[in-house]
Amino acid sequence: MLSCLPSYLFAKKNKEKKTDRVGRREKAQKERKAHKERLANAPKKRFDTGERGTVHYTFQHMTFAELEKAKQGLLVDKSYDAAIEYAKQQVAIATDTESHLVPEILLEMSDLLYAKQDYDKAWRAYAQWVIQYPGANKKISTELQKMQPEISAELTKMLTLVSGSSILSETELLRSSLSEHAAFRAVDAAFRCTQDPDRDQTQTHVTIELADKFLQNKDQFKTHRMIVELIRAACYEKLIASELSVCAFYRSQGDHEAVKTRLTLLEEAYSTKFPDTKKHVIAYRTKHYGETPAEPIEAPTTLLTKTSTPSTKGHAADRF
Repeated sequence: MLSCLPSYLFAKKNKEKKTDRVGRREKAQKERKAHKERLANAPKKRFDTGERGTVHYTFQHMTFAELEKAKQGLLVDKSYDAAIEYAKQQVAIATDTESHLVPEILLEMSDLLYAKQDYDKAWRAYAQWVIQYPGANKKISTELQKMQPEISAELTKMLTLVSGSSILSETELLRSSLSEHAAFRAVDAAFRCTQDPDRDQTQTHVTIELADKFLQNKDQFKTHRMIVELIRAACYEKLIASELSVCAFYRSQGDHEAVKTRLTLLEEAYSTKFPDTKKHVIAYRTKHYGETPAEPIEAPTTLLTKTSTPSTKGHAADRF
């Protein structure tokens, strides 16, 4: 049949067949390449030593104990993201005999988020843990304590403002219960998410709320109490500085009635919770409006400045 076709049609037919063969060959090569890539990226297989000799894959089919061993190796390498995934898998497959370890694994996941400086997720995880396990009085394990990073430079400087204060030693930290550890870390991580006084202060209010809850447990939470009190005071300093920055704006617009109204509201809102509020307000009125207090007021200890570097004396009013 093809021999009866004109030569130009015969050549066209052969060209189409050749093009079709090349297309199929290229498609097959792409599929083989994609298959090799999938095999390269797939979890490595290993053989079980059990009686059945079944084949299973790493991670998804590892036992609880195998996951724990692998996770500890990841912690040594500081591969926190991968360690979190292994911890999640442990929680997912924990049997009735292993379920008593789940609270510590969940707390460990919170510590891993903290260790990798994902503070926003960390404080939420800690706060949720405290709600779920309020009576966890067991002492912190050595493994958890190994992930205890040093207190931030800002908190370290804040501690030096208090006579005789210092960074807690490892022995002192190990006295902390799991509940106190989680409650303190919730406050600490939340504080690290707060913004400068001239920005939104929603996170500062959240930190104060967490600190208040911590301090209410005066009989149970003792190890970190001093640091939490300092964090709470620093938060109020931020709120006061934020309000005074608004007052500075009104003053620059010549709206002095708005400034005085704002100062009155500021004093009413925070004086009962943070006594130094009144001192900052009086200092502002004295500096900008020449008002003299009936009795001399000592300058409060200030934990924050514009550069977030603590100073031992001064008013928040000095920055505005």
